[in-house]
Amino acid sequence: MSESELIDSSIAHYTVVEKLGEGGMGVVYRASDSKLRREVALKVLPEAFTRDAERMARFEREAQVLASLNHPNIAAIYGLEEADTVRCLVLELVEGPTLEERLGRGALSLDEALDLSVEIAGALETAHEQGIIHRDLKPANVKLTPEGSVKVLDFGLAKAMETQGGLEHLADSPTLTVGATAAGVILGTAAYMSPEQGAGKPVDRRTDIWSFGVVLYEMLTGRKLYPGDTVTEILAGVIAKEPDLDGLPPMPPRLDDLLRRCLRRDPRSRLRDIGDARVALEEIRSGAGELGGGSATAPSRVTRGRRLVAVGGALVLAALAAGAAWLLKPAPPEPEVLKFEIPVTEARARRIRPALSPDGSRLVYGSGGRLWLRHFAALEAGELAGTESAQNPFWSPDGRWIAFGRDERLWKLSTGGGEPSMITGIGEDFGSGAGGVWTEDGQIVVTAGTGGLMRVSAQGGDLSSFVEPEDREVDFHDVSALPNGRGFLFVVHYDDGYFGTIAAVSGGERRTVLEIEGHRLADPLYTASGHLLFQRRGSNDGVWAVRFSLDRLETSGEPFLVVPNGTRLSVSSDGTLAYVPGAGRPRIGLAVLDREGVEERVIEAESAGSFPAFSPDGKRIAFSEQDGETWQIWVHDLERDTRSRLSFEPGLNTGPRWTPDGQRIFFFSGGDKSVVKAADGGSDAALLEDAGCWRFSPDGQFLICTRGQTGSDILYRPAQGGARLTTFVGGPATELAPDFSPDGRYVVYQSNESGRDEIYIRPFPAGEGRWQVSTDGGTWPRWSPTGSEIFYARGQEIMAVGVKTDPRLLLEVPRMLFRRPWDLGVGINNWPDGFDVSPDGRRFVTRQAAGEVAPERSVVVVRNWYQEFR
Repeated sequence: MSESELIDSSIAHYTVVEKLGEGGMGVVYRASDSKLRREVALKVLPEAFTRDAERMARFEREAQVLASLNHPNIAAIYGLEEADTVRCLVLELVEGPTLEERLGRGALSLDEALDLSVEIAGALETAHEQGIIHRDLKPANVKLTPEGSVKVLDFGLAKAMETQGGLEHLADSPTLTVGATAAGVILGTAAYMSPEQGAGKPVDRRTDIWSFGVVLYEMLTGRKLYPGDTVTEILAGVIAKEPDLDGLPPMPPRLDDLLRRCLRRDPRSRLRDIGDARVALEEIRSGAGELGGGSATAPSRVTRGRRLVAVGGALVLAALAAGAAWLLKPAPPEPEVLKFEIPVTEARARRIRPALSPDGSRLVYGSGGRLWLRHFAALEAGELAGTESAQNPFWSPDGRWIAFGRDERLWKLSTGGGEPSMITGIGEDFGSGAGGVWTEDGQIVVTAGTGGLMRVSAQGGDLSSFVEPEDREVDFHDVSALPNGRGFLFVVHYDDGYFGTIAAVSGGERRTVLEIEGHRLADPLYTASGHLLFQRRGSNDGVWAVRFSLDRLETSGEPFLVVPNGTRLSVSSDGTLAYVPGAGRPRIGLAVLDREGVEERVIEAESAGSFPAFSPDGKRIAFSEQDGETWQIWVHDLERDTRSRLSFEPGLNTGPRWTPDGQRIFFFSGGDKSVVKAADGGSDAALLEDAGCWRFSPDGQFLICTRGQTGSDILYRPAQGGARLTTFVGGPATELAPDFSPDGRYVVYQSNESGRDEIYIRPFPAGEGRWQVSTDGGTWPRWSPTGSEIFYARGQEIMAVGVKTDPRLLLEVPRMLFRRPWDLGVGINNWPDGFDVSPDGRRFVTRQAAGEVAPERSVVVVRNWYQEFR
């Protein structure tokens, strides 16, 4: 297929947009990924290469290894695709100029060179640790992103693309540009080869260290170390000549020494580990470890021999001075506790979720439906563009990116500006209970408020399961990382409503690290003081701490209260603490609203009303409410404004539903059985034969049921029992909340089969045919008792869809009826947020804040928080 034919064509699910460049081993195109809605780069391999079966098989094996590389400064390989006669690599698309283009304007400043070389060395270090050598490092293979960071391209492709005996031609460099072998043009690849690589000898990671030194030299001088007009001339210099380093600009002596060690011709004398170079460069950049000055602005450099004499004398004097100073030096003062409050005035915040940057210098938080970034050195916060409706932000380890949830997707945004880019689809609202952490190896681990721990590459891709819930565990919340890649902390929720467990996973092993009976725990975080910080609710609410051993993954001593009534905590790597003061969990009750969302009355609950249900005559509402460590069923009489308790069973009692005659209420109890009781409480409870039964058909002949809380199916059986359950909707997706049409001919339900929750209809009982009701997500469908409308929730919005079932099913376009003032997320055990419709279809009952709740107005930051408790 020709180049012109490729433009606008498709390879797998990638649509080719434009040509970006050409090298000795292929043409690179910009393409659009229709599945993940992102742009990628496609490197189309030459036909002659793909016809060589042995070479192609070996290339595929090498490419699989390369795809395992994951580092923020390495451009990722996403996959290998084939369409017709075209074979191509799918690569991360990196915008911005190459280092070669930047060097066309001259040398870099010392600070710029140090910043870029640290990142390049870090990328090489990660690859070398996995046994991967770049083999083709040069400025043309280093991209400078708009955020100011480095992306190293084409890691290891020289190895992946070579023949059995090595590269047959220098022009076979994977990134060699067109025309590079023509007369009068300097060959890019040859100028950066190590002497052993240029001579065709076996190479190891020291060849990359040589190339790194050549690139560093060029950054500092703006000149090539081995210039030439032909391949022969360049290679002759590389193979036979010592590098001429006399033209280096003034620089710290340690940097001069490091560069010379990278450029030793004999690989046995060369620097052996690029990680040592990275550490040295970081120390030079920070000013640590420099003896005798060595300023970048010094007028001249002493010769190497004179410098050694000078340094030797300085060492003797420094040692004598240090000894005397050590004897006389007073003990360093204890770090002081420093507290300051950041007012949140931008936009009427009700739920601030602060997140400290890893170094503790910045704070990102949510307010007014978007994210704001505050540098502690600045007086005001700035709004982050493109973060409307963002939730639960968290930082990358280097502090250059902020990740957040929005619209059932995970996004990232550079702190340097630009637009957010999508990482992956979450399939759930990334709201209450969700959390995320970005690890040093470029992975993101999340909890989405349902299920276990999941992870995805920060570069994008599909979520994969990491740690699954065990028996009787419903889901995990509030994941955070332990330092140095030791593992993760998270909160475990159980099917009986118990939320008092913090667990850790490390090296594939899980263990419980803290349990507090009768309390709800949240936000477990390890802090540099050696403590486990967490939020506790139930009594003495607030931020608590307990001693924690990283080696044993165990707590010791008694927990102690750090901040009364503090919530939504965050910590940085230096132990700085941030929290929202005086913002306990809002009291949640029930609100009765009209069709425009106007509040008619509020039913206050002692803790939290959930899963409300109108009686068939519309005069009573049944709901579930927390009572200590249990959840119980209550019935509120709307006419008399009184309520009575219906259930007394231990554990979790929830999901009340009325029988069609209004005489009885059935509900789930303990998570594994269904109970039916008289609505007036006048008879003993009776067990139904099947757990999970959800609703009666309008004629009372059938019960429709759901099984399980993830991957559940919808089933039905005769209400009188005696028959086995029949599957109505099955499969790997999760189906929930079925509801009959008033004529009993159809069932509406929610399913995540498309990757997010949507609303569907099937005819009952045949189940043949299916219609999608919602168009942009939806949960908790309810068929209007009049039969003319279907209602469902979409975040804070209550949606309505006109419907006819006679003589055939007809659906109108969804429209928003009203927007609830509070998005309360999901109900107990992450079942969808419940609401119900009155028999006349004119009133709604929904969970809502009981009365006016004071908005959160500030974030408190505490430096050296532990000194207050020594």
